[in-house]
Amino acid sequence: MSIKFSVIIPCYNASKFINLLVNSIIRCDILPDEIIFVNDCSTDDTLKVLKEITLNKINKKIVSTDINSGPGEARNLGVQNSSNENLLFLDSDIIITPNLFKTYLNKIEKYNAFVGIYHFESLNKKFFQEVKSFYYYFMLYNDSDFKYSIFSSSCAGIKKSYFNEINGFDKWFGVNKIDHENEDFGKRLSKITTIWLIPEMQVYHHFP
Repeated sequence: MSIKFSVIIPCYNASKFINLLVNSIIRCDILPDEIIFVNDCSTDDTLKVLKEITLNKINKKIVSTDINSGPGEARNLGVQNSSNENLLFLDSDIIITPNLFKTYLNKIEKYNAFVGIYHFESLNKKFFQEVKSFYYYFMLYNDSDFKYSIFSSSCAGIKKSYFNEINGFDKWFGVNKIDHENEDFGKRLSKITTIWLIPEMQVYHHFP
């Protein structure tokens, strides 16, 4: 019997990117049991686009925050509405590689928490974005999994029981518009389990 898992995607003004991510997901041989889109009070037509998405064999859920709360709190809401113990966080401005779910399922049987990396090709074909993408890739790539301290939730797997044990992401960061929730979450999570970085689990990213 295959392992069921939930994909959680926070969405804020993601109408330009979200269909690219969804298309990369539904082309995979292995599919998640459900995808939970969390609309974080987008001011564009993100919610309309989300409602129009067809996932066929994948269960689709759309939930919304009451106020714009940042990606951490959006992920918390996604976890609250998830049906499975095995969770995968993805950002809305990425495209996944074809083997990502296969790698995820292999690692969720071994580890309680782990993160992927950005592919060396940026989805933005501009000089600085390409340089930034190369920098992150070669800084983090390794021949094998290794211990890591930051829960880089643009592409990250975790078991729900461990997420709940540390009460998820601290909403303080979202309310105060400070982009540090992954570092804080990783610091707290590292006290109860090891976070692993999985070099073969890669996503393409739209670098700002």
